[in-house]
Amino acid sequence: MKVAVPLLGSDVAPRFGEASHFIIAESFNGEVTAWDTLALDRIGDWVFRLSELELVGVNVALCCGFNRFYWPLAIEKGIRVITGATGDATKLVQAFVHGEKLPLLPCCASPGRHRFQIRNRCQYQQAKVPRRAEFAGRKE
Repeated sequence: MKVAVPLLGSDVAPRFGEASHFIIAESFNGEVTAWDTLALDRIGDWVFRLSELELVGVNVALCCGFNRFYWPLAIEKGIRVITGATGDATKLVQAFVHGEKLPLLPCCASPGRHRFQIRNRCQYQQAKVPRRAEFAGRKE
């Protein structure tokens, strides 16, 4: 099995489509047997990214955010996507391969959930997106 994780430094990138590098881990019988890095220069091109991951034989993609419109394409290419992943990418892959519980953000457990969650914002959203009330008093 091959596992891919989009990188931001050594951590999981917040969005699958915005990472320029992926870590690829190959596993056998619950142990990581090989590590590799894949550089993808076409940021935001989801079809290209999923096609490249399919070409290198990736079966699972661990990421934080994944655009729900490309979920069917990932399934078609044989890539199981697990969203909500956070933290150090290598530790995350090792935990996944060993069958341990992954540190997932609760609001990222299903595709497209960030977009529709307005009142009960998750920690990731609170840090990145200002609330609507902050825009109400502004004049541009």
